[in-house]
Amino acid sequence: MPFTVIKHALVAALFALSSAVAAGDKLPRYLNEPVLGLRLDAGVKLDRLPDEVRALCSRIADDESSTVHMWIFAQASDAGVAYYVASGYSKMRYPVPGEPKYELIVRGGLYLVTGNKCVDDPADESFEARDFKQTPLPILQQLSTDLAARLVRAVGGAERLRTEIKNQHIDFDQLSPELQVAFKPYVTATK
Repeated sequence: MPFTVIKHALVAALFALSSAVAAGDKLPRYLNEPVLGLRLDAGVKLDRLPDEVRALCSRIADDESSTVHMWIFAQASDAGVAYYVASGYSKMRYPVPGEPKYELIVRGGLYLVTGNKCVDDPADESFEARDFKQTPLPILQQLSTDLAARLVRAVGGAERLRTEIKNQHIDFDQLSPELQVAFKPYVTATK
């Protein structure tokens, strides 16, 4: 009798361990939108950040331990500088046993690409700080407008974006003035 109990416990433990490892081997089910903090279904319709841009930005460039998959949430350009708001996940090439194979990028970034140089900052901080020497006001306005348009497309329409903003408790009053202008049509109906 004790052998049967031990056998069942061992089988249950092995099943639990294999289930936990298998969960870490699955693609992320969602992406973090890096400015507002929305959590979006991983199947949303967004453009991939080009590999040549990722290669210039050391934080998101592929290396020997991982490869990074990034999507564009907003984009603008001015005077030879391209600005990207992007986020995604990294895939470990050789995951340590028991560790997840995929790691979600929680904050994402604002990537400024000029020539063969890339500067990056956390996207949310870039909008909150409003440092116009780093990111000029017209660029923040363009990025805000583009972010709203891309999110409408990504989630499947304006009404769906309103619902996501409401359900995920995005505090409109805490957003930068540029974001408030861009997202007003999607928040007004929720108040």
